[in-house]
Amino acid sequence: MTQALPGVWFAKKKKIPCHIYVQDLWPENVEIVTGIKSKRILEPIGRMVDYIYSNCDRIFTTSHSFANSILNRGVQKNKVFYWPQYSEELQINIKHKKKVKEELSVVFTGNIGEAQGLEQLVPLSQKLKQLGYEDRVHFTLVGEGRFKNYLIKMIADKKLTAMFTFTGRVSADKVPTILRSHDIALLSLSPNPLFDKTIPAKLQTYLSVGMPIFGLVNGEAKKSIEESKTGLVANHGDIDKQVHLILSFLGKAEAEMIEYRNNGMVYSDIHFNKDKLMDVMDKHLNNQPLEESGEMKKENIYV
Repeated sequence: MTQALPGVWFAKKKKIPCHIYVQDLWPENVEIVTGIKSKRILEPIGRMVDYIYSNCDRIFTTSHSFANSILNRGVQKNKVFYWPQYSEELQINIKHKKKVKEELSVVFTGNIGEAQGLEQLVPLSQKLKQLGYEDRVHFTLVGEGRFKNYLIKMIADKKLTAMFTFTGRVSADKVPTILRSHDIALLSLSPNPLFDKTIPAKLQTYLSVGMPIFGLVNGEAKKSIEESKTGLVANHGDIDKQVHLILSFLGKAEAEMIEYRNNGMVYSDIHFNKDKLMDVMDKHLNNQPLEESGEMKKENIYV
C-alpha cells in the first residue's frame, strides 16, 4: 500500500486515471504478519488505505472475499472488480505420473512459512504411520522458508523423516515437471480470517498443470477446489478427515486421477486463462463494456 501512495499522488497531479491491484489486505496483513495489535499503529494505516481506495478509479482484487472486505470499508461497488492472478504459460516436459494404487506421492511447492500451516503434516504423518502406511505415503516439499528448519526438526523428533523429502529451492521453470512427477499436490494454509479470503497463487499453477489437489484449507481456496472438482479438502487441524482423504487418494484408480486432472485444466482455462484475463483488463483500461466482451463470464469479472 505504501507503494500505491506515489501512484495516487502522480495520478492526481497529472489528472489521469488511477487503478490498483490488491493482493494483500491492509491493515489486516500488517497485523497478522507483524503481530502488531496497537490501534495507534493500525488506525493510521487504515486511514491511509481508505485514502488510497477513495482516490482510485478502479480497484482489482485477487479474490471475491478480498473484494467484499474492500466494500465493507465503504468503497463504491462500481469501483471494485474481481481479477484473479492468471495461470502462467508453462512448459511441461513430462506427462503425468501414472498412479500406482498401493502408493501415493504428495508434493508441495512454494514458501515454507508459518502462513502455510505445514505443521499439521506431523500429526497427519504420525497417524498414517500408526496405521501402517509409513512406506506407502510420501511427502515432498519443494522450496524454502523461515519455518522449514523448524518443520524438519518436528518431523525428526517424531521419527517421521523417512516419510519426507525436502528438495530446497528450484527454478520456476522446473516446478511443472516436478509436480507431474507426483500423484497429488498439497495446498495448505493456516486457519486465519485473512487467509480464508485468499486464493494462493500456487492453486492456479496446480490447476493449469492438471494436478489433483489435497487441500488443507478453509474459505475461498476450499471453495475453488470443491467447485472445480479437482480434489479433496479437509479443514486445517481435522486430522481424522485428512487421514481419510489421504487413504481415499491412495485407493483411487488411474481413471479417477485423470478425471481430476482434466477438471483442473478445464477450470483453469475458464477462470485463470492469461489471454482471457488480459483481454478483460484491456476492456477496463479502454473503458469498454465488460458485459459485451465475451472473454469471461460476467460473474468472474464483477463482485
